[in-house]
Amino acid sequence: MNINIPNKIDSEKSVLGAMFLDQEALAKSCDLLTHDSFYDEKNKIIFEAIKSMYNEKIPIDIITLTSRLKDKKILDKIGGVSYISNILSIVPSASNIDYYIKDIEEARILRKLIDVTGQIKDLAFSTDKKIEDILDESESKILNIARNRRSKDFKTVTEVLKKAEENINFLTKNKNEVTGISTGFLDFDKYTTGLKEGQLIIVAGRPGIGKTVVATNLASNIAINSKKTVALFNLEMGAEQLINRMIASVGGIDQHKLQTGYFSESDWNKFTKATAELGNAKIYFDDTPSLSIGELKSKCRKLASSEEGLDVIIIDYLQILTSNKNYQGNRQQEVADISRSLKQLALELKVPIIALAQLRRPIEAKKGDQRPTMNELRESGQIEQDADIIVLLYREDYVDKTKAIDNNTTIMEFNLEKNRNGVSGRKIELLYNKNLSRLLNKGKEINEAS
Repeated sequence: MNINIPNKIDSEKSVLGAMFLDQEALAKSCDLLTHDSFYDEKNKIIFEAIKSMYNEKIPIDIITLTSRLKDKKILDKIGGVSYISNILSIVPSASNIDYYIKDIEEARILRKLIDVTGQIKDLAFSTDKKIEDILDESESKILNIARNRRSKDFKTVTEVLKKAEENINFLTKNKNEVTGISTGFLDFDKYTTGLKEGQLIIVAGRPGIGKTVVATNLASNIAINSKKTVALFNLEMGAEQLINRMIASVGGIDQHKLQTGYFSESDWNKFTKATAELGNAKIYFDDTPSLSIGELKSKCRKLASSEEGLDVIIIDYLQILTSNKNYQGNRQQEVADISRSLKQLALELKVPIIALAQLRRPIEAKKGDQRPTMNELRESGQIEQDADIIVLLYREDYVDKTKAIDNNTTIMEFNLEKNRNGVSGRKIELLYNKNLSRLLNKGKEINEAS
């Protein structure tokens, strides 16, 4: 079957001609295009020669380019000097360079789609893959084209250094300790410098310690204060229960009042303020029980490529997720696969993922200091390896009720056990009010949490 492969030969020639005429057009084309942007083989060869000369800081004109192509013994392959002269003659100015680049990039994307759909067709004919894996891989391939309009196999040291210099210049001008997304927990932000794209953050605790409170507080803090889009997955609690906890926390309303409706006038004022703040926040809930890692990835990719985008993913909690693969009852391998998949998803979508996790060892089995350690993470080996940050939650009143500040308020410890790019071994204390499902920085007055 004869297929007309998408191409824009005239625009390819126009880009090459503009690169001779204008330094800005030259720089822009070298930055935004690669050899596979060009369909015509002759144009590919000329572009690669011009780009290599540009990187070597060699002046570019018909003589220097001809000399380069002669030295490489490929001048005849592109049709000789006459072909280069023809390119130069068809472009009167470089003013339309943006249009030419857009034109040939659109054709490249169409060619990429044709290539990927062929790969998907091969996947569909596979007999040794599960349908969930085929769908996941196919969706990833398609969405990667939309998301990464221009990707490169490698980054040169020059490109990476340039980015590093830009970051340092920005930091020295702004002098802000928090360079990532703020969680609203000041000491945590101080030690981690905020949440960064591609990070996997594990927040682990024993049953009943308050993991879901941590998840909802993180979601509301990030969405309301940092104005970011958050996807919150909870596999044990419905979205309505979660939003009630957020209303209680944001508004400072006793959860019992939310459940019974016994509101005073001041409660109504708090309720109205909280619902207004949350109503403007970009929080997306998913309370699907028995969610597979493939389904989670699919939902996150769709949100990431939507108009709202996606900035942070929060999962409550990791060990309830299921894998698409059959591990025949080997839960350790299954959790390891889930952990790897979450780290890969964080890198793919360029967002931080916060995954709550369950600790394994029962509290009665320990003597002396009851604070958890990393080896208490259920199926912990791969999780520890994949995680950039690991926080272990602890409350003294969980062990000894007399340690609470009062009937409602206690101290929640964030023990920073792993911090790949910063200080670890730090204990961060937050005020935890059970009735309000609220976490506050310890510097706040106690009565703010009551």
